[in-house]
Amino acid sequence: MKKFSVIAIMILLSANAYPCSCRKVDLAEIYDDYSFVFEGTVTSIGTKWLWEKGEWIPNTVRKVGFQVSENFKGVRGSKSVIYTQLHSASCGHAFQKGKTYLVFAFKGTKEGEELGRHVKGAPIVTACGHTIDVEEANIHYKEYLDKTYKFIKPGRSS
Repeated sequence: MKKFSVIAIMILLSANAYPCSCRKVDLAEIYDDYSFVFEGTVTSIGTKWLWEKGEWIPNTVRKVGFQVSENFKGVRGSKSVIYTQLHSASCGHAFQKGKTYLVFAFKGTKEGEELGRHVKGAPIVTACGHTIDVEEANIHYKEYLDKTYKFIKPGRSS
C-alpha cells in the first residue's frame, strides 16, 4: 500500500498544472492583441500532440476546425483551425460541434509551445477571451453581441 501511495504522489507531482485565472478586459482595450477574429461554425474537434522537452506529449491541446462564415481579421480562406487547452481549469474554451462562434484568437508563441500549452503561430483561444457562442449570445447577451459586432465591423449587426 505504501508503494502505491508513493507512486500516486509522484505521478501527481510530475503532472503539468496550469491554473486558469481570468480578469475582465474590455474588448476595445485588447482587440489589437487578437491576431484572428472570425465568425464560424465548428466542423471538427480533436486533440493534438505537442513536442515538449524532447518528447511527444499526447493529447496536449484541443484542435477545433471551423467553417468560416465571416472573417474580420487574420483568417485566409473559408476554413480555420484553432487550438485551446483541453479543460476549462487550464483556460480551455468548451467548443461544441455544429455551433457557431464569434472567435477571438491570439497567435501562439514559441514560449507557449515550449511549455506544451499551444502551437507556435497558430490561433489560440482561451476561456478568458472574448470568444462567444453566437446563438446563445443572441438569446442572453444580445446587447453585448450587437456592441461587439459594431466594434469589429461598423455598420454590421448580428
